[in-house]
Amino acid sequence: MREILSAVYKNYAKELKEKCPQLLADEYSNPHYVAIPDGWEEAHRRIMIVGKEGYGDLGSGKRDGLTVDDIVKIQDTNKAIVEKITDKKKDNRKFWQRFIKIAENDCSCVWNNIDKIFIKGKVKCSLGDAERIALHSTSIKILQEEIKILKPQTVVFFGWYRQSLAAELPEIYKDFYENGNYIEFNKKIYKVSKDGINYIFSNHPSWRGRYKPADYENNVITCVKESLERV
Repeated sequence: MREILSAVYKNYAKELKEKCPQLLADEYSNPHYVAIPDGWEEAHRRIMIVGKEGYGDLGSGKRDGLTVDDIVKIQDTNKAIVEKITDKKKDNRKFWQRFIKIAENDCSCVWNNIDKIFIKGKVKCSLGDAERIALHSTSIKILQEEIKILKPQTVVFFGWYRQSLAAELPEIYKDFYENGNYIEFNKKIYKVSKDGINYIFSNHPSWRGRYKPADYENNVITCVKESLERV
């Protein structure tokens, strides 16, 4: 599984350089490459948690394209971040607080992001519309490929971008948006099953929307538990 994922990432890195070289400049992060947790392949219950984008200052090794070694270094960094937080079982950031609560349910969790590249820094990290369109212009739809290779039973979104979802998972996007399900989403958690995988869409843990129910976070965890019980 790791070898297959590594080969896809190598080709994806080449496409990024060809399709959107502007996003490989110093002000942008390295792409987020998923680190497969120890025991993932043997785990009975596997969850992929997908954030909107990362943040921080990781950005070396891009100007001449990423080698396999560079990709592995990024994966190792991501693996260390998840292990440190889940072992400690405590973090001040709401994203990781929800992640920890999900990981406590006898499952293996992998950390991913729907936008693989972000603006470096810790304040305004999200891409603009034009940048996001460029990022998802690759023929390799990387989130789709990661799901095929890693085979999670449940994919949980902690927020997302409409453009990104349309590009990466067009069938799920159609069910969610074009069939009108998004209209009723504001106070809810949206669930859809496709090819044996449960997709759960929740707002970002830091969301403070006007209509956010007081028990929203508990409802997200309950929804994930119900999905796990079906495995």
